[in-house]
Amino acid sequence: MPTLDDIYPAIADFRINQGTSRDFIIAWYTDKDTVKDISGYLAELQIRSTKALSTKLLDITSDTTGDDDSATTKLVIGTGTDGRVQVLIDATVSAALDFKEAFWDLKMSKSGQPTVRLLEGHAYLNKQVTR
Repeated sequence: MPTLDDIYPAIADFRINQGTSRDFIIAWYTDKDTVKDISGYLAELQIRSTKALSTKLLDITSDTTGDDDSATTKLVIGTGTDGRVQVLIDATVSAALDFKEAFWDLKMSKSGQPTVRLLEGHAYLNKQVTR
C-alpha cells in the first residue's frame, strides 16, 4: 500500500498576472473518486525564489477561525467535506510581487495527523506593462 510520501506532492505550475487578482480551487482526493475530508485542516501556501531560501515572496495561510472575511489574499477551506481549498490573491498583492519564476507548495496540516505537502511546482509572474 502506498504511503503519503509515495503519492504527494503532486506537481502543478501556475501563473500570476501581475496587478490582477488570481482565484483558483484545489481539491484533495484520496483516490480518483473519493474527496478527502479536510475539516479542521490548516492550509499553507508559500512562494520562494529558491526552495532553500528562507525569504518568502508570498505567504498565505487559511483562517482557522472562519471569521477573516476582510482579507483579500487568503486560502479558504470550503465545507471541509468537499476537500476544496480556494486560493485568492488580490490584485494589490500581485502588483507588489517581483519575480519571474519561483517555487511554490501547498501544505495541509491537522493536529494528530501527518502534515502533507499536497502540491508543489513553479509559479510564474507575468509582469504588467499598463499600471
